[in-house]
Amino acid sequence: MLSKRNLSQPTVYQIRLESHLDHQWADWFEGLTITLEKNGDTLLTGPVIDQSALYGLLKKVRDLGMTLVSVNQVQSTKGENTMTTKENMNTNKNPNPIEAEPATASPKRLARIAGIFYLLVGIFGGFAVGFADPSIYLAGDAAAAAANIVANPGFVRMTVVAHLLNETFFIITAMILYTLLQHVNKSVAKAMLVFVILAVGIMTLNTVFQFEALQVATNVSYVTAFGAAGSNALVLLLLDIQHYGTLIAQIFFGLWLTPLGYLAYKSGLFPKALGVALVAATVSYLVDVLAIFLVPDFGNQIHPFISIIPAIAEIWIVLYLLVIGVRTVKTNKHDA
Repeated sequence: MLSKRNLSQPTVYQIRLESHLDHQWADWFEGLTITLEKNGDTLLTGPVIDQSALYGLLKKVRDLGMTLVSVNQVQSTKGENTMTTKENMNTNKNPNPIEAEPATASPKRLARIAGIFYLLVGIFGGFAVGFADPSIYLAGDAAAAAANIVANPGFVRMTVVAHLLNETFFIITAMILYTLLQHVNKSVAKAMLVFVILAVGIMTLNTVFQFEALQVATNVSYVTAFGAAGSNALVLLLLDIQHYGTLIAQIFFGLWLTPLGYLAYKSGLFPKALGVALVAATVSYLVDVLAIFLVPDFGNQIHPFISIIPAIAEIWIVLYLLVIGVRTVKTNKHDA
């Protein structure tokens, strides 16, 4: 039973869980020795600084969906864990007692929050990149491009804002997914963040070019300085830079899906097929970009077809995050 007294020294506790804790969650209990017992239970043993820290550990057990069998106070200690264990899956012999941690959301809650922001990325990104940009950018016709912006300045401003919101929500999505999946492989999770940061950086700079095209088209001082033809050409140049910059950013929009797919596959929190689909989406993104730059006519022809795999993979993960969140942590029950 839990002790109700205020402990002046760290106390060693044994927390018994029904079923074996999957190895991928060992980092959640750093500082505790994790023992997989022959009867199928998991035993967490180690010093805990106070009742608040103990509550934090029990909250993690609850968040993982595991069944708590018992919590036993073993002995008081002055900072050294003298307990011995057997059949250790992951020996975290940290001499420092567990201290209280800030409250963290459960995996399912984190997943659903990520799903909400990922959905916002799809909404604002779909509007800005899929609808608004093609409506604004009229390739090869400087006069028409400038006239189009002059006739629809409010639409262009709305597109700029949509881009900025899309990029903001994208980085938030990646940060939440990093928090959710970093326990699988922190290096891969960091790579995922790096790709997203690169994509967001390029897209943010692209948005500046699009906004400057609006400034040039609607400010008569540019017509005075460069003449109508020169001003129109400058507008088209800025839109060209924005257009091709978006294509370059697509490389990193694709690359971030590979570490995400790997983490999803290895974590056990998502269907393995979803992880494979995300990696396949990376290949599709890269082929699409290379084809457009190397063989533009062919690239434009295959674009509608090659976009199918990324659409399926990203819609799938958004729906999975929103509806299911993540799978309950996998446990292994063994006979004694």
